[in-house]
Amino acid sequence: MKPGNEISEFRVLIVESREGLSGNYRKIVQEIGMSATVVQSGGDTLLAAQASKFELCVIDDTLPDMDIETLVLLAREKERSLPPFVIISTDSDFRYALRMLKLGARDFLLRDDSFKSLFPETLAHVRREIETETKLWETELALKHTERLYKIIAENLTDVIFIYDTGLGRFSYMSPSIFKLCGVHDDAALKMPMSDFMESEEFQTIKSDLEERIAAFRNGNDLRKSSLYRVSVVRKNRQSIRVDILTTLVWAEDGSLEILGVVRDVEERARMEEAVLASLKEKEILLQEVHHRVKNNLQMIISLINLQIRGIHDAKAETALQDSQNRIRSMAMIHEQLYRSPSLADIHFPEYVQSFVPILMQCSEKSIRASYDIENISLALDFAVPCGLILNELVMNGIKHAFHKTKDPEIRISFKHDRENSCYVFIVADNGPGLPYEIFPDCAKSLGFTLITTLVEQLSGRMEMASSNGACFTMTFPVGAQPG
Repeated sequence: MKPGNEISEFRVLIVESREGLSGNYRKIVQEIGMSATVVQSGGDTLLAAQASKFELCVIDDTLPDMDIETLVLLAREKERSLPPFVIISTDSDFRYALRMLKLGARDFLLRDDSFKSLFPETLAHVRREIETETKLWETELALKHTERLYKIIAENLTDVIFIYDTGLGRFSYMSPSIFKLCGVHDDAALKMPMSDFMESEEFQTIKSDLEERIAAFRNGNDLRKSSLYRVSVVRKNRQSIRVDILTTLVWAEDGSLEILGVVRDVEERARMEEAVLASLKEKEILLQEVHHRVKNNLQMIISLINLQIRGIHDAKAETALQDSQNRIRSMAMIHEQLYRSPSLADIHFPEYVQSFVPILMQCSEKSIRASYDIENISLALDFAVPCGLILNELVMNGIKHAFHKTKDPEIRISFKHDRENSCYVFIVADNGPGLPYEIFPDCAKSLGFTLITTLVEQLSGRMEMASSNGACFTMTFPVGAQPG
């Protein structure tokens, strides 16, 4: 019977040449829920067993063509499958019955007065035996398959698998791969304490952490059931290599607590990580230096423009140069922030705005108040620079034009992430008289507004202007937009 096949229909092959007896046997077999097939000779038995699958064979020993011994031997010689069999006989000789049982019979029944009651009981008993044996055989086969797989994995895996008994304080299993890792055989490793595999300081740290985890696990807290450690394992030659140890707390069948661990050699990977980190650190320093030099160069340009302003007596030219200074200063401050920032990828925009706007306010003779409503947002460099330039133009526009008759001048700056529409909303507003509609076309022609419009387009955004309760400029940029 093949593994996994349940005996849904118990099929019995009846070997009896006399029709009266074979009919009686068939009737009894069917009454107890089994199917029956009748053949009349030993030769027919071999052919039927070869052609079909039977769970049991009931053989009357008065075969017309051969005796029972010959039938069994023929089946074995020709490698034909003869099912488990029960012998029915009128021979009450004990020695004959014993010979049949030694030949392999499951039972030996005398066809006497008690046969009618014993026959169904015997069939039911043999059926239970066969079904039990089939299940045991299937289980044993599955177990052997599992053991084979486990052996293949355990003997060929480069990772070390271990089980540590927390009650006994020793290893109860160590995979053979421990020899490749530490230079000791698994049977020797089982006798070694955990402390022999690690440096003293690392062992004490892990021991303390394991004790905390075990105490919590015993109290029903399995949040730290599994944990990963990076340690240096001491090899037999006293050299050490770095490994990752994944440990999991499990309950054993006897109720004791065990640590299931997997140890992986990560020395080569750790060295590569260190090399990558060192390279990244070097590049980070170089990049910081680039930002620092860019900032210094921009500051130098600002200083040169300042010298140029001193020699100019034309008010319009002086104003144009000062506007250029502010635009350059907005970019210089971004590079300054990047130079000082732990992250060279993003600009913390609230910090940038609140540092830059007060510098612009110094250009005004009036005391202008700035208010901020800025979310904690970081922007990429190529996004922050256009936003900084837009901020410069709009704030300077307010300082120059919005507050001639305003008693308590204020510039309001808002920058928020509209998550529902996946966009940034950037607002610069003032409490001045607002922009008269008739001068909008003139504003659009100015260099500042041309720059703002160009920068908004570069960020794939749009701008709206309103003039009630002061001038208000609202710009909307899609999140993730790549400046064009």
